[in-house]
Amino acid sequence: DWTATSNANLTEEELNDKPKRIYRYFKSLLRQWEEDLSQRPDAVKRTAAGKNETKTVKQCKDYIRPLFQQCKRRDLSDDLQTHLFKIVTFCEMGEFVKAHDAYMDVAIGRAAWPIGVTM
Repeated sequence: DWTATSNANLTEEELNDKPKRIYRYFKSLLRQWEEDLSQRPDAVKRTAAGKNETKTVKQCKDYIRPLFQQCKRRDLSDDLQTHLFKIVTFCEMGEFVKAHDAYMDVAIGRAAWPIGVTM
């Protein structure tokens, strides 16, 4: 359960360190996900669905690695950093609908999409 209480031990400087907060939040989610999967019974782990879940975690870790590297190097673009920080902050507060809206802003933006236009 990752809520704002997860930040209780952070200093004011750490709370405002956007790349570090983004990195820590997503890293902790990955750890929690792995821990949840490791606690499954062996019978579940051996099923096709269980193996698929394990592969999905590994794939996610591979795909998120460039983001983690950019956070460590503090090489995130300001725009992306701002949006990701919003997403993390909303998730920590338990405001998942707002986090989803912030994700949609970064993924597709707010521009009007023409309806019925084909190539």
